[in-house]
Amino acid sequence: MSPGVQGALRDYNGKLLSLSVTPDGNRRFSRHVKMNHVVEWHKEWVERLKDTLIHLRDKRSNVVDEALFWWLSRQNKNRPEDELRGLFKLIKDAQEELLRIASEKWVHVFMVGDESLLPPDIVDMMADISDRTEQFHSTFRCALALAYDQAWEETRQRQILIDDGFQGSQKDLQEEAFEQAHKWLREPDVMIRAGSEWRHRTSGGFMWPNTALHFFRAHWPTITTKHIDFALHSAIMEEINNGK
Repeated sequence: MSPGVQGALRDYNGKLLSLSVTPDGNRRFSRHVKMNHVVEWHKEWVERLKDTLIHLRDKRSNVVDEALFWWLSRQNKNRPEDELRGLFKLIKDAQEELLRIASEKWVHVFMVGDESLLPPDIVDMMADISDRTEQFHSTFRCALALAYDQAWEETRQRQILIDDGFQGSQKDLQEEAFEQAHKWLREPDVMIRAGSEWRHRTSGGFMWPNTALHFFRAHWPTITTKHIDFALHSAIMEEINNGK
């Protein structure tokens, strides 16, 4: 990372950005380094999450004030049982570490997703973390997407509005459903997707129209803060060039 990029990020004083991270490529990474058990690369996922969160708070608090990490899509819920058990165990094991980081760095950590697809103890744990860190909501927000799909959430909100007797046009209904589905975070200014080796695609029903997309061939376990800074630098240059 060039000194110019580092300096631009350090000296930035424009609007705070919202970041979305899709950490793909874990399975391919595990095959590449010949990991023998699925839990091993889930551990790498958690480590990168913690590293990224600490970097954003320690080094980029003048650039970013919220982040969304896609941890498990609704489609991923169909993965093998041993893989899901390993993932859920790691989530539980990470509870105290997440709470420590959130408390030290002033981060509100909370979950978004279909709670009906998750073990009750995971739902209760994430609710507890959210309650204990909610005081930091205005400082920094970190959403963990578990069993989440943006299109599914919009459809769910649309049905709730209809059931509640929404009065208005179909366009108004769609706009209100979109707003309700995303009231927990702003539309991301920039999205990072790791593990995009041969095709560039989003996942989890990602439908935000104005988000700047950055695709990296590197698998999520090998993503570093330099990748994060590269994407953030591109975003702030866009902000500066457009006079925002």
